[in-house]
Amino acid sequence: MFGKRIKQTADTFSVSILLRTLFSPWKQIISSTYKDSSLEARVKSLIDNVVSRAIGFVVRSITLFLAGAAMFIIGIYSVLRFLLWPLLPVLPFVLLVLGLAYL
Repeated sequence: MFGKRIKQTADTFSVSILLRTLFSPWKQIISSTYKDSSLEARVKSLIDNVVSRAIGFVVRSITLFLAGAAMFIIGIYSVLRFLLWPLLPVLPFVLLVLGLAYL
């Protein structure tokens, strides 16, 4: 069940796609120039493309970080659930004894 939840979280965040397109331009926004364009137009196009790739990298990195945090929380929850599950049958008796101890 743990593996299934981790895989589902990775699919929800599209981790494989984010890793594959980490340095791609943001929303595929790129500017192009013609061969006979001026140097100024080419430099402006280059700067636009670098900025678009930088924004794409930052947004995808933040999303990957959040996906990792979500998977970490799911992992902690799964371990706690696995360790506490066998204790559930005795929990009502323990709580009853603890409750009576405070009377």
